[in-house]
Amino acid sequence: RFLVAANGRQLVVNDFELGDEGEYVATATNIAGTATGRSRIIVLQPPVFKKVDPLDQPPIIPDQDYVVDATQNVTILDGKRLLINADVVTTKPDAMISWELPDGSTLSPGQTLDRFSVYPNGTLQVTDIDSADEGTYTATATNRAGSATATTKVDVVKYSWQIIVGSCTHTCGDEGTKPTLIICRNDETFQSVAEVNCGHIVKPTQPPPEECNRVPCPKPPVLITPDPFDQERPVPCQNYNIQLGQNVTIHESYRLVINARLEAGTEPAPTFTWTLPSGDTLSAGESSGNARVNAAGTRLTISNIGADDEGRYDMTASNSEGSSSLSSQVTVDRFSWQTIIG
Repeated sequence: RFLVAANGRQLVVNDFELGDEGEYVATATNIAGTATGRSRIIVLQPPVFKKVDPLDQPPIIPDQDYVVDATQNVTILDGKRLLINADVVTTKPDAMISWELPDGSTLSPGQTLDRFSVYPNGTLQVTDIDSADEGTYTATATNRAGSATATTKVDVVKYSWQIIVGSCTHTCGDEGTKPTLIICRNDETFQSVAEVNCGHIVKPTQPPPEECNRVPCPKPPVLITPDPFDQERPVPCQNYNIQLGQNVTIHESYRLVINARLEAGTEPAPTFTWTLPSGDTLSAGESSGNARVNAAGTRLTISNIGADDEGRYDMTASNSEGSSSLSSQVTVDRFSWQTIIG
């Protein structure tokens, strides 16, 4: 890729690459002496944000700050603190980070707007978050070579209250009473405990006192259905990783992974049953032939797929509150060969 002009005065580098960066030295010599010239070449790289699996969402945990990467979505409890990291993995020179908030406001490192602020490293902080802060947060990284954007969708949920009778006892005034425990929970995710002290709610505690019972909030499993138009197209020489509910055409001899996703908050924990086109059923940790289910029960892997594996794959998630089923149709495509002169 390196070419010197016939007159020796020009160096041409074609398809310049990152590895070509460095110092280039030209030397001119005649009977009177020698002279050198030096040029330092720096290759600019546009910024690229760290890529995170969009299915890898942080769980909702009471009394915990939330830290996510730009490109991750998050559901957060109101009143908590949210930190969104703007991790740029490739950039030269260093990129400038800016954030656009859901209301259209923009912030740069070192700036603060009400409960929003940006750290010098580009991390966005939102304190005491509430439903008004829901929406899409967009990070933009810019340098001389270009720019990149990453978005995080934020949903804010509130506590809901369910009153039950608990097992703690204490004295209220002159009378011994059995207080009511309150389950402070989000409808989809978790529960924690607070006491009602003689009719007045005491600040929720998490974790609850050891002498109090933690009461589960039952919810049947619900499998998440993907976009029916988001179907994998057959690509030769490629393994496939799809979500349960998607259909796929895959070439024989490759590997297919089908992932099931549940809505948050299923209680009690469900059991999973996969039904293969052959009629065989598999549960968590089981295998049959070239098909196996992971220990959690949420992922089915079919290795070295063949024509016998073609058909419908069903999965049912069940607990004491109910069940949910979803299926994927798998078509196995054989290679066809065409002889040409190579």
